[in-house]
Amino acid sequence: MRFKFCGNIDCPDWLITEITYLTKFTSVKLRIISNQICKFIINKGSNIQDLKKILDEMNLNEQESKIVISVLDFIFRNSAKFDVEDIALNQELQQLGLPQENAESISKVFKNQKLKLREFLKGDIFSFNIINDVNFKNSYTLSDNYTNFNYVNEKENELDEDNYNIQSLEKTRINLCFNIQNNQNYIISMDKDSLGKLIQDLEKCSEVIKKYKEG
Repeated sequence: MRFKFCGNIDCPDWLITEITYLTKFTSVKLRIISNQICKFIINKGSNIQDLKKILDEMNLNEQESKIVISVLDFIFRNSAKFDVEDIALNQELQQLGLPQENAESISKVFKNQKLKLREFLKGDIFSFNIINDVNFKNSYTLSDNYTNFNYVNEKENELDEDNYNIQSLEKTRINLCFNIQNNQNYIISMDKDSLGKLIQDLEKCSEVIKKYKEG
């Protein structure tokens, strides 16, 4: 069966299994939790302590709390993403086995928070960690077929317009190192052809993002 809040595809098996945890709550308690989950999404988790306190007061263990958060987070994010009407969401949640009162609690919270959720998701869709620095290391191997001698020469460079020349990277392997905002390094290793394809794809992505922002 296809569900609108899942993007008109089948509901994930894990959600079908775990959604039964929501039947443990009264409609009032589920409405309280649902409101906190929406705040959790919109405010990027800043209310996590309040959410944990509420779940603790309902005598849920850590595993059960994680399941409840995951299920409701999935429902609200995807319902907003696919612009589902609250009436349709109500019906689909009942089809998944939720009592009518519980399904109504979730769908009413979603109706009240839908615009905020969609605004958040719209602004969050193209948000990335800031890249502090990019450098590359190109290496090549000199080998002798008779003596099985191999010598690897490596040179590290700052990646800028002056030394960026794919033609000069013939028969080399390039290691791109990205230093992200949290000072984590991510290294991608590729040959010249793969690097050229990556650059083309990134240029296309850049154009799409530019059109999206202008539109």
